[in-house]
Amino acid sequence: MKRGPIGLGLAAALALALFLAGCGGKGNLNANPSELDFGNLPLSTQSGIQRVTIKNEDRGDIKIQSLMIAGTNPQAFSITDATTCAGGAELGKRDSCVVAVRFRANGLGQRSAILEVANDGDNSPTEVKLVGTGVGASSVTLGTTRMDFSSVDLGQSRTQQTTVTNTGNAALTFTSIAIQGTNASDFALASASTTCSKSTPVKVGASCTIAVAFSPKAVGQRSASLVLQHNAKGSPSTIELTGQGVGKAQIGLSPTTLDFGTVALGSKSKSKTVTVKNSGTASLTVIGLSIGGTDVADFRVSGGTCSEGGKVGAGKSCTVTVVFAPTASGVRTANLAVATSANSQPSRVNLQGTGASPSPPPTTTTG
Repeated sequence: MKRGPIGLGLAAALALALFLAGCGGKGNLNANPSELDFGNLPLSTQSGIQRVTIKNEDRGDIKIQSLMIAGTNPQAFSITDATTCAGGAELGKRDSCVVAVRFRANGLGQRSAILEVANDGDNSPTEVKLVGTGVGASSVTLGTTRMDFSSVDLGQSRTQQTTVTNTGNAALTFTSIAIQGTNASDFALASASTTCSKSTPVKVGASCTIAVAFSPKAVGQRSASLVLQHNAKGSPSTIELTGQGVGKAQIGLSPTTLDFGTVALGSKSKSKTVTVKNSGTASLTVIGLSIGGTDVADFRVSGGTCSEGGKVGAGKSCTVTVVFAPTASGVRTANLAVATSANSQPSRVNLQGTGASPSPPPTTTTG
């Protein structure tokens, strides 16, 4: 009788029995994945949830005893309410549960810890590596969110400025500084006073300046927006720009001197005309027309289209006529004062003429 093969069979069975006897534990819990990497996160901010599945891949029931975060930076990680692996829970063969973890960047640089799942299996605790990196983040604080330039005459300009402060913990950089909106061309960056720029980062705790000039192109309300694109949370930052374009009357007199020549006493000159022109951008009001100076009685306003209280539109004109009636011989002088809404003081035209005694009547002789 041949025993060789039978003997080998018994040996293999014995070896298997011994192996099973040596592996008589409950088995192991596996973690998938074995590492949670939360990447870069701005300082003092919190990540979304990441999950790890704890599964019993072995033969016996395994009880979860506790969940704990240990290691170098355990305070940077937390187990959330979305976790289904509770202490005391029992996982049968092929059963699984989930541990949900968040990362909070509580310091700059890489933070690490270990999620430990204590259990009554053979490999307790089951471990999952946790890593995340806290990075600096800039933060913008504006000196103002609105610049109101009030009323500015057409042809004039007014400048205002504000500050942009980096209240974060990393450098602030600009990708665009631009004026946009309905009346963007009425506003411009005043480069001589502006220190904020795309080429110069703003250090932590530092500030830069933005200056804006308002030069209205038309009468009425003007508006636009200063838009700052940057690397901080909440980009872009916007500053509203408003101002009122105001027209201004501007008076011009032509000529500025009227010379009536020589006029005999007891008579009067022909009328001479002064043109009053409004070369401004708003209506001009004639407040008064008067004769002043040394020889007031020798000159008078005789007519014209200008009248007290009358309006002269932008680019329009009216006239004043003056006559000279000397009351004495010699050179006589005065001035025509034209008071308008354009100036606080009247505009003046010099008046002059010469009074002459009338020629005596011719004498007759009798023979």
